[in-house]
Amino acid sequence: MLFFYIRYFINNWSKAKNIELRTTFQERYPFTRREIDIIKHVIKGYSNNDIADDLEISLNTVKVHLQNIFQKTGVRSKTELLSIIIHEV
Repeated sequence: MLFFYIRYFINNWSKAKNIELRTTFQERYPFTRREIDIIKHVIKGYSNNDIADDLEISLNTVKVHLQNIFQKTGVRSKTELLSIIIHEV
């Protein structure tokens, strides 16, 4: 069931040119500008390599940003991150 919601979320949100995270979500989790960029790419379904290529940063930098995001949100994976985004946005 979770996969269905994640796929629905990705399909609908990835059609938008500019995904804006709601203010309440941003206030709850104090993300940096770059972390928000990473989250937007995760929502679109990008792999870590694709994120690195698109943002012109190293793969290691993407992984560090993801670890920071996971720590701030208390999740351990992109799937869990998408789950909290779906439930909180």
